[in-house]
Amino acid sequence: MSPEANLLRLAYIDINALLVEGFDTNAQTLVDWNRTNELEEMIDLYPSVIAVAKTLTEIRDLFGADDI
Repeated sequence: MSPEANLLRLAYIDINALLVEGFDTNAQTLVDWNRTNELEEMIDLYPSVIAVAKTLTEIRDLFGADDI
């Protein structure tokens, strides 16, 4: 795994840990909400959550995590 890919993997793990500790959600939930467009109605209230969800989705897509 390239150093860049390893950093993305670690970032995903760290973000997930922060979500689990600080909120009642996790990375998988945000990715699922992003893919089903459930976050679009919250864009005015939580624009940063949508940005995090999109980033997490892109990381999962890059690694093909849902193809495993």
